[in-house]
Amino acid sequence: MMSFGPPSIDAAQPAVVGDWDLAETTRNLYDLFDERARATPDAVAIVGESSTLTYSQLRHLALDVSADLRNAGLDREEVVGVFMRRTPEVIAVLLGILHAGGAYVPLDPAEPTERALLLAERAGLRRVFVDATTATRLAPLCGKTLTLIDVDAVHRTPSAPLDTGPSAPGDRSLAYVMFTSGSTGRPKGVEVEHRNVVNLLLAAQRAFEFDARDRYLAVSTLSFDISVVEVFLPLICGASLVLRDKQLLLTQGATAAAIEQHGVTVFQTGPSVWKLLLEGRAAFPRLRVAITTGEAVPPVLADRVAKLADIVWNLYGPTETTIWCSGHRLDLPDGLDDATACAAPVGACWPNMPGVVVDDDGDEVDEGTPGELWVGGLAVTRGYRFDAERTAERYVARADGERYYRTGDIVEKTSSGVLRFFGRNDDQVQVHGVRVEPMEVEELVIEDRAVRQAAATWFDHAEGRSIVVGVVLHDDEQEDREVTGSLRDRLAERVPTALIPARVIAYDQLPLTPNGKTDRIAIRTAAEALDHQPVVDSADASLTPTEHTLRAIWSATLRSGPIRRNDSFFGLGGDSLAAVSMLLDAEDAFGIDLPICTVYEAPTLGELSHRIDRLRKDSRLRPPQPSSTRGSAFELVQRGSGRPVFFCAIETHLARDGAWRVDAPLYAVNYWTLGRGFSRAGDVASLAAEHVRDIRAVQAHGPYRLAGYSFGGLVALEIAQQLRNAGDEVEMLFLLDPTEPYRRANSPDLQRRDLYDDYRKTMRAADERVAHRLARHALQMVRHPTDAVSYARKRLSIAPMALLQHHDVWPWIQYRIVDLHGRRPNRVTARLLPEDRWQGFWYAAQRIARNYVAQTYDGPTLAVFLDRGERHDAWAGILGERAELRVVRSSHGEILADPALHQWIDLLADRLDAAGTLAPPQEAHAHWVA
Repeated sequence: MMSFGPPSIDAAQPAVVGDWDLAETTRNLYDLFDERARATPDAVAIVGESSTLTYSQLRHLALDVSADLRNAGLDREEVVGVFMRRTPEVIAVLLGILHAGGAYVPLDPAEPTERALLLAERAGLRRVFVDATTATRLAPLCGKTLTLIDVDAVHRTPSAPLDTGPSAPGDRSLAYVMFTSGSTGRPKGVEVEHRNVVNLLLAAQRAFEFDARDRYLAVSTLSFDISVVEVFLPLICGASLVLRDKQLLLTQGATAAAIEQHGVTVFQTGPSVWKLLLEGRAAFPRLRVAITTGEAVPPVLADRVAKLADIVWNLYGPTETTIWCSGHRLDLPDGLDDATACAAPVGACWPNMPGVVVDDDGDEVDEGTPGELWVGGLAVTRGYRFDAERTAERYVARADGERYYRTGDIVEKTSSGVLRFFGRNDDQVQVHGVRVEPMEVEELVIEDRAVRQAAATWFDHAEGRSIVVGVVLHDDEQEDREVTGSLRDRLAERVPTALIPARVIAYDQLPLTPNGKTDRIAIRTAAEALDHQPVVDSADASLTPTEHTLRAIWSATLRSGPIRRNDSFFGLGGDSLAAVSMLLDAEDAFGIDLPICTVYEAPTLGELSHRIDRLRKDSRLRPPQPSSTRGSAFELVQRGSGRPVFFCAIETHLARDGAWRVDAPLYAVNYWTLGRGFSRAGDVASLAAEHVRDIRAVQAHGPYRLAGYSFGGLVALEIAQQLRNAGDEVEMLFLLDPTEPYRRANSPDLQRRDLYDDYRKTMRAADERVAHRLARHALQMVRHPTDAVSYARKRLSIAPMALLQHHDVWPWIQYRIVDLHGRRPNRVTARLLPEDRWQGFWYAAQRIARNYVAQTYDGPTLAVFLDRGERHDAWAGILGERAELRVVRSSHGEILADPALHQWIDLLADRLDAAGTLAPPQEAHAHWVA
């Protein structure tokens, strides 16, 4: 495998990176072709549908075009449009434009003519090359400012003398302008310089071990950036270019036939097209080099493509970083070792294209930490044509003085330098305070038994932004379109509510863009159209009175549109807090007690209504009773024969069917409850005393089973201490990734830093961070004075919010709003609730915990941590010899989802099944759970 590590340049030696001199990148792209054409004039350069050109013939045609342009007064770096059919002559036009000093702008004849005229206007074109077919389309519509050049009128015979002079300079001169729509649909013209594309081609030549014996099948439209490699890599290496139309990809077996017929050795396309090409095929022609590019490739598909060739690359790069800036070999034994569940790794950065992974402030993050990828070096293109504001926004300078492009892609870098791809930062959606990446949802949906293909994105609606997934079902599921509803229900059984898509749209085939990528904008548009259509419920007329009333409560709670009988509360976007609020309203409306587990056991409108009717019949419409949901300890799971487990600060979704696999009822113990707001306790000891009172109301005497998650671990520890001091037995204390105490009685010198005791120091540090950010913005404005006003208006508007965040004002505001809603729940406070309400909970927990001194605890304990880090070591000093410390590989949030959930619940169940107290083995602290 070839190494693509960072270049090492000795100032005393020629600047060589990889196998080429850096001076090569300063040349005109045409010159690299011209060298090959002079060396092998009779070699086949292009194999077209109906004609073939040798290198000599192609060179003569290109120089004819160049001479014509120069005679017509072509200006340096003038952009020239190319609106031609896919014939060998179009390649000659591209080369001729480059030789003459111009830059080409590809216009796709497959798209509407109006689109071509729009791009011509955006690019500032004065001349457009056309052929006999495209001229008839463009001539009636173009104005006097646009000159059409008939390519047939340019060509002379190859025997005519050539006197065109040397080619124009390359280096920082403009080579082409490639328009890309991006997520907004607004065309952006990316200006690419000769040095950008030459460096990329030399890197690709080395990566593919490409030489004159290769044949490259080119099917990408010229308006798609990977066409640059398809066209020019063979021509600078003396190889052959097999030129075909993209329609070849849409005919079953045609691509394979073309590869076999013409002896193609190198072929590239996107994952969506690879799926189509390999669908239902037992075999695909063997290639020397196979490439997947353009979008994330699922690991299952990557594994299949990896078997098609001797060398298989997964290549990554936005148009703004000159096609590709990193790559990963899939054919190697460890090719998929660093894959995520939904995407193969995108590899290490290529020569002269350094990449850094940064946080929101542009500061580099540690290895293994997700962040935004910024790409620098020779990969960075000039910017967006006639769009200085957008250029200043996406092309930025770091403290090292280098210019980088902000890709907007979320990646993490492994210790070996491999980039793992997670999605886009502008695709992330806040769902009930949780930041969700559509690709994560896509990964979950693909795992479902009914789904063959899936593509996730977001869509806008009246209440904000939600996730939509387009799916292709397996053949045996195609008849049952209702499977989309059951899909959401199955997801609700195993994932947090925020990861359940708001809409699932079934397709016979996922929509594709003209470039062969999955058309997520089309899926988004379809979801928005469905959102605006009136929903006709065939069962609406037959809804029972209970269903009518409950539907009104759901609508008020979820702020959603029409709700059908079979809709799931969580499938419509409900979360734990919304479930508690909804059940309180339902209790008031129907006069019965509804434990939180009810909505998990009966999640659809029809099921919950039926459950309510049954409970009302059993209670014979007795007057409303105080609900346990309104106290600090309320029942999550009713089943089980053992003594209940009281779990502090646990997520209520453990009430869903099958999640709690312990033979004991489960009670949630919370320091925030609707009807009471946050506890008025000023410290952990007072809060624990309140919880002890509520626990005793459920179970008057011990032995007690106590548990705590995160901050709840501190509370559970104090509850255990208080119960034992009162003479009660604590059979088990279970701690799930508990928060590290601020202070420990047995180690008074070891104190966790208190964010609030030294508030002045925090303010000073915050001021420094904000000052650093403002200085960085000021530097950007100085470097780009013409864009300073627009930049300041856009970027500095975040400063007030940054000050609020750093000075802890915003968490305090959230704490007050959430608390007000808890004590006085109403539609106004519900509207005021911030999306990320967890900052309010964090603020309350820190306020309560900051003065807590953890005492040594020697009772039977099982504690589960994420790693053997600071939390593990701190608690090992608090817990006694009867404690067993375990580790589950997970993250703090994912420890409440499988597979980690299954691991620690099984551990807990085993310990509770054992007799009375734990008898841990020797060296218990060293035991690990894989």
